[in-house]
Amino acid sequence: MAELSNEDRILKCMAQLQSSLVADVKSNSLINGPNYIRRNKLLALLHLRKNDDLEAIFHLTESHSPTLRNMLLRALQTYKQNKSLNEKFSDALPSELETDYFAFNGSYFDNRYTGVLNRLKEMPKEWTIVQLTIRYDENFRMCGMPKDYIPEDLRIHITRLPCGQLTEEGDLLTVLTERPRGGHSDNMASLLKLMNESIKKITVQGNIKHKYKMRKEAASDMKSISGEVITAWIKEWSCLISGTLCDNELQDLIKSVVDDAILSVKNKNKPEMNKKELSTLYQIASCCAHLTENDIKNAVKYCVNDINSELFNVIVSKICEFKNGYSRTLMMARRNPVLLILDELLECIPWEMTTVLVRHPVSRIPSLHFAHALYNKHKDAIVKGNRIIKSSDVAFYIINPESDLDATEKKLLQFFRKRLPLWSGTSGEKPSADLFIKSLISYNTFVYSGHGNGARYLNPEDVYKQNIDSVPLLFGCSSVAKQHFGEGGRPEMIGISDQFLVAGCPCVIGMLWPVTSTDTDLITMMLLNMSMAGSPININDVIGSEEIESDKVYDKENELLRVLKPVRAIAKLYTNGAAIVARGIPIEFED
Repeated sequence: MAELSNEDRILKCMAQLQSSLVADVKSNSLINGPNYIRRNKLLALLHLRKNDDLEAIFHLTESHSPTLRNMLLRALQTYKQNKSLNEKFSDALPSELETDYFAFNGSYFDNRYTGVLNRLKEMPKEWTIVQLTIRYDENFRMCGMPKDYIPEDLRIHITRLPCGQLTEEGDLLTVLTERPRGGHSDNMASLLKLMNESIKKITVQGNIKHKYKMRKEAASDMKSISGEVITAWIKEWSCLISGTLCDNELQDLIKSVVDDAILSVKNKNKPEMNKKELSTLYQIASCCAHLTENDIKNAVKYCVNDINSELFNVIVSKICEFKNGYSRTLMMARRNPVLLILDELLECIPWEMTTVLVRHPVSRIPSLHFAHALYNKHKDAIVKGNRIIKSSDVAFYIINPESDLDATEKKLLQFFRKRLPLWSGTSGEKPSADLFIKSLISYNTFVYSGHGNGARYLNPEDVYKQNIDSVPLLFGCSSVAKQHFGEGGRPEMIGISDQFLVAGCPCVIGMLWPVTSTDTDLITMMLLNMSMAGSPININDVIGSEEIESDKVYDKENELLRVLKPVRAIAKLYTNGAAIVARGIPIEFED
């Protein structure tokens, strides 16, 4: 028998994997999450080796948050069973999120990459979904692996998925990063380990002087990491993680730079560039202000293989020339939101603080399925990509429930009396589980300021069984951090913020790791002061010192994701500013 070629081996492996995957999803409405992730990552890698990017993209989107999808499907399944047993069963459908958006054997799933494209076409044109997926790790085992295991080869699939009715197959892009060089080490694993060590430094015990020293060291390390993750790892492909430009004229100018460069090379034997190559070149030019000349060359090489060709040299020259003339314009240009889907190992990195994203609206989302489902639940209230929250004064707060943050309680209550006098709430006492849940359901905005995220006051499983439309703002240590869900093997990471999203919340704000109270109080007041309906007050009067520059005291920004930039910048300690993130879809508070 003739020996199989490498190509035949790939095809055989793909066929076997695909067959087992389809069998699993058809025989079980709920699947093994970690195993499902692993198989989809391998299938994506095999499809890329066959130059089938669209099938690879389908499998990459399937490799994120299957356990969370299981959680929601289980809740819907229980609801339907209860209703079938009792005709008078009148509870609202949990979260109003439809099964087909998450199903492992629904119409979107069955249509594979066409299903992905159909999802994208339904969502607002302002959104860009960017997915960062760690490459398949052949050394990983389902059992016997420590929960803090980090593979040595940490290459990433960067997948860019623009939304809107005009999105075409060629607009869907995915690239696999090369092995990183330079920085702290020759591989990214060391940066992840350093990041985890930095988070541990924040929580170190000891006298005040020692704790302050450790936090300063952590802040320095995190700042370095947020730079090196771009320069030493993502490099030229940082151009794929930015949002689209709001200025249509500037975007048209960028396209003309690329189009004119191509047209200027008169080579009749050169076939026309396909849509994928053009989309990539447009994105390179759009983000050229963040790229070095070498980065530009490496990215253009992806579209034009012959680096000695006239076409390659002309395109590189024109983009570099455009960068020299428009660098500041591009840096300052307003961009539309990015919905960031992260592999669980990448959750700890402050992506929102990287040079490419720091000035622009970013929100984390568990998977494409959740972005699509949340859009469909809230679409009647979405305008220009933002879910509009009306009557933001219909709000509730819980402050200092443990009664051990007296200074925080005093400052925030004074702030609420002056800036948001119509808000209701409690302070200095533990809330009942019933009050906590009712506050989330009955109000448009919910603020928690205390230790953690308040999960100790309620059963987290009760959250995702609700239908919640409010926006929870959780100002406590590690309030939206994720933890490993389940025991044994390598379970997925899930947090209370995910359960809020399962319940249908459009967006959740909170902290990735422990933060200090002084900065957090300032962050809380500035976020609410700038984004909520009504006129901002001078927070310095509440604090009793000049913490905010006089020319920024009365700044106003109703888009929640955009207000996070100045809010992060106000923190005295870098780790505190970097901790605050959004999870969900973009929000705008109606003024």
